Amino acid sequence: MRERLVIPPELAHLSPGAIAKALGYSRTAILQARRREAGLCISCAGRDPDQGGYCASCRRSIRKSQARRARKKNGFRKWKPGSRGRPPKAAK
Repeated sequence: MRERLVIPPELAHLSPGAIAKALGYSRTAILQARRREAGLCISCAGRDPDQGGYCASCRRSIRKSQARRARKKNGFRKWKPGSRGRPPKAAK
């Protein structure tokens, strides 16, 4: 994993694309570094980022999307006798 990007002061006035070419990072990483240095959320540029650089609403949406992806990947298993949980209701 690469170290956290810190934009050198002599390149700070350049556009993200120019910094990306000079340092070999993506424009997204450079925008996130600028937001992190300014004390903003790295996703939405909102105020009050917590740990990790994301605000509370962005962390909540990231968690929801990760949970949705995990459910889609793992799916649902049918209940089997002897397994956890109650048996399904009998259909009439």
